[in-house]
Amino acid sequence: MAKATTSHKSDAKEVTDKRVAVIEGEFSVVRPLVDAEAALEQWNAYQELARRILQPDDYQTYMDNGQIKRFVKRSGWQKLATYFGLSVETIDTRIGHRHNKETCPRLIGIDDADCGCESVYARVVVRATAPHGRVAEGVGIPREVLEASAFDRALKETW
Repeated sequence: MAKATTSHKSDAKEVTDKRVAVIEGEFSVVRPLVDAEAALEQWNAYQELARRILQPDDYQTYMDNGQIKRFVKRSGWQKLATYFGLSVETIDTRIGHRHNKETCPRLIGIDDADCGCESVYARVVVRATAPHGRVAEGVGIPREVLEASAFDRALKETW
C-alpha cells in the first residue's frame, strides 16, 4: 500500500493510496520438486533407512486408550538428523514450578538454577534446519511433568 503526503499552508496530512502495489519478477504456480514416482522412491528410501538404523531403544512406547503405541525418541532423531545433514537446536525452554515459600532457595534469596520445587509445566521449542535451508520448529509439552531435577537432566541431554 503506497502512502502519499499532501501539504497545505500550515499542516501536512498523510493520505493512504488504495491502489494495489505492483510486484516485479517472474511468478509461476508452486510445483513439487520431483514427480510422484521420484517422491515415492525417496519416501521408501527414508523408511528403509529408518528401519535399518533405528534400534528398539530408539523408540518410546506408551499406552493410549488401551493400545500400545510408540514414537521415535531423541536418540533416533539424532541418528536420522546425522544421515540427512540436519542441524537441530533448542530455541526456547520454559519450566514452571510450584515453589514452596518455606523451603525454595529462589524464594528465600538463594539463586539456585535447580530449586528442586515441583515442576507443574514444561515447554521446549526445537528448530531443525536442512542443508537446503528449510526450517521446521516443534514444540514439546510433556503429558506428565517430571521432578525439576529430572527434567533439568533431560534438557541437558537434549541435542
